[in-house]
Amino acid sequence: MALPRFFILPDQKRSGLITLTGNDVRHLQRVLRLQSGDKVECLDGRGHVYLVKLNHVEHDIAIGEIEDSYKVDSEPELQVTIAQGLPKGERWDFVLQKCSELGATVFQPLFTQRTIVKLQEEQIPRRLERWQKIASEAAEQSRRSIAPRVLAPLTLSQWLEKSKEFDLVLVAWENEDKLSLKGALAALPDLKRLAILVGPEGGFADSEIEEAISAGCLAVSIGPRVLRSETASIAMLAMTLYHYGDMGDR
Repeated sequence: MALPRFFILPDQKRSGLITLTGNDVRHLQRVLRLQSGDKVECLDGRGHVYLVKLNHVEHDIAIGEIEDSYKVDSEPELQVTIAQGLPKGERWDFVLQKCSELGATVFQPLFTQRTIVKLQEEQIPRRLERWQKIASEAAEQSRRSIAPRVLAPLTLSQWLEKSKEFDLVLVAWENEDKLSLKGALAALPDLKRLAILVGPEGGFADSEIEEAISAGCLAVSIGPRVLRSETASIAMLAMTLYHYGDMGDR
């Protein structure tokens, strides 16, 4: 049976010991029912896994001794950013969870013309903490070696100004009738950094599509059916990683 996994920061590893606190300890105790003598795996986010034997577990802290360490590589060679207009309710949580499982590297929530979700500046830090927790837990459960990063929300225009850092940005557009996702990927075989741009409920406004294309994004169709926002990002990520050989050949 696979051991529970926890991502750690550099300051949690000292002198052959690893310290867990906060949500990790609560999950360890209340959900997993672990105690002194049990073993877990801790990941540093750079491909190193530490086999840890717990020797001190209390209500707010757990300390374990490193018994072994090794490297793993369960990450796609292609780094994919999911840039998406914030969907309402729990749909963004679903995108974070499922795309983390599939192999997304970064999540960029966006405010667009049709975004229903409104956040005050003071709400953003707490939301970011929650979103990062969802992504990290999904990465732990799917045996990934890194936790995807969730960035602070931007407007679409703000993000497009930074989009040149990617080799390619694919924008899902239901009115595209010439270029498919498959055709776009086949024409560009050697990508390192890719962004998938998806609208919120109701999709992008025509003016936003024009702005994205002017910024160098490539509008693509992902099939004859119109998908919900959260379905589109998951489907595009899965199809893209499959195309580049990350899924289905191991």
